[in-house]
Amino acid sequence: MGASQAKVGDGRLPDMEGSTPDAGQAPVGKPSLPVKLAYSLGQAAQNGGFDTAIGFVFFYYSAVLGLSGALVGAALAVSLAFDAVVDTVVGSWSDNLRSRLGRRIPLMILAAPLIAVSVGLLFSPPAGWDRPVCSAG
Repeated sequence: MGASQAKVGDGRLPDMEGSTPDAGQAPVGKPSLPVKLAYSLGQAAQNGGFDTAIGFVFFYYSAVLGLSGALVGAALAVSLAFDAVVDTVVGSWSDNLRSRLGRRIPLMILAAPLIAVSVGLLFSPPAGWDRPVCSAG
């Protein structure tokens, strides 16, 4: 039975070339465990750093600076909704970006100092906000 004669449900599906791989043949291009671990380290920054900071922002602005929880929650909701829209735009832009460094690295180089400054400013309230005078409740 050739690739063009493969039937649904017989466990053999044609690949992009129209041929069915032989049984026991390893898939071409499957990443090794060290490569998978290296790729997963990028997500560690998201889970270990950024998501932790978001949880701490709520505590910092409500308990330390005295803002109401509703106000802090609304600000976080607006920022996450804005992030959802911006992520699609930046993702589309980076998919079409062509540079000698690749598609993603120039944007990561640009983003790293901006994120560092943003996180620093996030925990640096303006003068006069060092005491709970901003309560909205």
